[in-house]
Amino acid sequence: MRAILHRVVVQMTTTAKKQNDDTVICDISYRVVLGPGYVWPFYFKSFDVHAAYDARKLATFTMSGGGFTVRLTRQ
Repeated sequence: MRAILHRVVVQMTTTAKKQNDDTVICDISYRVVLGPGYVWPFYFKSFDVHAAYDARKLATFTMSGGGFTVRLTRQ
């Protein structure tokens, strides 16, 4: 088995920011601008990202694309 490495160039842009007391929610656009996408055989090239911070610490991170969603929650 041979590993093939591909380089990927991405562009991340903050599209919105909401603040409520000590909570800040950032909406982020994540796009592959050069190279293959992610997750064979789908090759996703764009994701919606939401990061929520409580008291300046990352509380949740959500990434969604192609009907799939991954959510990480700090406990």
